[in-house]
Amino acid sequence: MEVYGPNGEILTDDDSVLNRWKRDFHNIYNMDNSTAEFNDNFHSQVLSHKSSLEDRMIDPLYDENQELNTTITYDESRRLIHGTKNDKACGIDSIPYEVLKYEFVISVLHSLFQLIFKTSIIPSIWRQAIICPILKDKTSDERSPLNYRGMSALLYLKTM
Repeated sequence: MEVYGPNGEILTDDDSVLNRWKRDFHNIYNMDNSTAEFNDNFHSQVLSHKSSLEDRMIDPLYDENQELNTTITYDESRRLIHGTKNDKACGIDSIPYEVLKYEFVISVLHSLFQLIFKTSIIPSIWRQAIICPILKDKTSDERSPLNYRGMSALLYLKTM
């Protein structure tokens, strides 16, 4: 594969090509926000709404939704897992969906879901994804990484 270098030259060696892809995709998601336009009015509205929600929660008459905060049942976990489609691409963990449907695996996943719900701690691997570049437009130059959309293949369990 070949890509354009920073000065318009064509890069063909694997290390240079991979570094170019890495740099371009890194820069997309790590832009310098100091010069970005920011809607101060919207920001103020969001902060005000957040404050009113927090005030409402400390009100002694606040009625939280207990149904949403009940323990995850084994049956809920089982129905969720069995409701997934087979023959789908694996995520970063390389575990096929069909494996998740074994009763022993469901039991382990159920325990994991309960632990996550109880502690609010999410496994660090769930922050990772495999980025698959998809050309934005068939007429675009394939040698420019910025002409691609980065589609993320997420860890499947993260999407449940």
